[in-house]
Amino acid sequence: MISGSWPGEIFFFAGAKDGAYEESVKLNDESGKPVNVGQASAVALHDWDGDGDLDLLIGVIEGDVKFVPNLGGNGVPRFGAAQAVSAAGDNIKMTGDAGPTVADWDGDGVDDLICGDGNGSVWFYRATGRGEKGLPTLAAGVELIPKISSDERKATFESTSGDLEGRNARRAGDRPKVCVTDWNHDGRPDLLVGDFQMTSGALPSLTDKDLAEQQELRDRQAEVMKRYSELWQQLDAKLRERIGIDKQAQMTPEQQDRWGQLWDEVAPEVEGFNEVAAEVQDLFAKLAQYQPQRRDHGWVWVYLQKPGASAAAESVEAQARRIGLDAPTARRPFSAGMTVVRGTPDDLVTVIVRGRIAPGWHVYAHVPADEPYIQTELKLQLPPGAEAVGEWSRPEGVIDPHAPTLRLWMGDLVFSHQVRLPKTTAGRAAIRIGCTISYQCCDENSCLPPDEIELSSSVELSALELPLYELATDRDWRLPEGLRDLRLLELVGLEQPWRCAFASDSNDYQVDFAAYVTPPKQ
Repeated sequence: MISGSWPGEIFFFAGAKDGAYEESVKLNDESGKPVNVGQASAVALHDWDGDGDLDLLIGVIEGDVKFVPNLGGNGVPRFGAAQAVSAAGDNIKMTGDAGPTVADWDGDGVDDLICGDGNGSVWFYRATGRGEKGLPTLAAGVELIPKISSDERKATFESTSGDLEGRNARRAGDRPKVCVTDWNHDGRPDLLVGDFQMTSGALPSLTDKDLAEQQELRDRQAEVMKRYSELWQQLDAKLRERIGIDKQAQMTPEQQDRWGQLWDEVAPEVEGFNEVAAEVQDLFAKLAQYQPQRRDHGWVWVYLQKPGASAAAESVEAQARRIGLDAPTARRPFSAGMTVVRGTPDDLVTVIVRGRIAPGWHVYAHVPADEPYIQTELKLQLPPGAEAVGEWSRPEGVIDPHAPTLRLWMGDLVFSHQVRLPKTTAGRAAIRIGCTISYQCCDENSCLPPDEIELSSSVELSALELPLYELATDRDWRLPEGLRDLRLLELVGLEQPWRCAFASDSNDYQVDFAAYVTPPKQ
């Protein structure tokens, strides 16, 4: 078994008899230092560069995914320098807590990259071939599971009636870690997704006396925390001096380890620190009795792939992020770019326009008839026979603080519009679509003259399309017989050896689970 860790080191547990494991061993690089590319590491083993040995793919808390090559062949592993994993020309960057795994998701016989994002989403990066040094070339990410919304998070954590057991949870939460397997043996890969979710009990009923005591504790806490912050800074300065680094310097993982090892030794040298730290803990414990009870969960969810379903299409926002833009200038504070992407059915395309407005400037999303400003308009130029479907999807905009009837657009903007292609496009290699943006840029003091931006983009018609997928929702999951809860299973008893227990009336699945999560032998 191989595991990441919060500090970032990678640990290897050799298998022993009867399902047990030997003591953990840190994996080192070729210089003898522990492999560590960032905190909260999540690791996958795979022959990523195709040279016949197992490499490391590591996701970290910052959202990066790193490839660490095994230079030791089939003998003792010897790991080289980490390098970023890229897709469609850009380094992969999750919003946080990247969790990579490798599987043939689209059934083309080539292993792809599947990656969890800290915001709850899961992404598919299709491998399209091999490039420099045998490394896979990956297409742009396709969102398989959307990020968890604020409403979905509130359902479990901010329920007014309390939901400590998380019975209102209906989907995977934050920090998803993914295993790909054919869960229901229907020939299609499914997703097992481990998550992190917090739940809350009901707010305790407080008397006037309770409320007065709570306020007294809060006032004392404010005083103590101020003193604690001052003493902590003194302690940090002493620790850094002992290690030999500057106050503002970024610590290496080795220096962080040494900093922590010296804590107990150095803390008594800061007069009053241990006493104040103990009072801080005591105050937090006393205040907890006036707050709803909190609980952390690590559930594992199953998402079953539906037969014959439509594509879990890549989000418009994800497509827009890859549109290159010129930097806005003082003469033209608004820059824009455009792309056209295929949809389902394949005669439907989506026009995506990305805009960027320089800081301090705005354009107008809505202008009433009695105002002199120019409202921003987007107009499509379509080939003969093509037709626009619906209306533009556009940002809501913000109310002008000086004129409440006006709405403004500022910063980064994304617009999209669906277009149905003419049937006469059959056999053609590409088709071009244009868009004109009419606008007026203003700042707090003045407005520039009205202007236009002309954009165009081609969509390839002959390119091969990905297989079409859609993941099961909480309303139509097909649960294996015996499971009595939508969560399917809950991780419990995280002690050596670590075990998983299913929320099931049968023990059969506990035996089967190891077969699902253990990767096949190379």
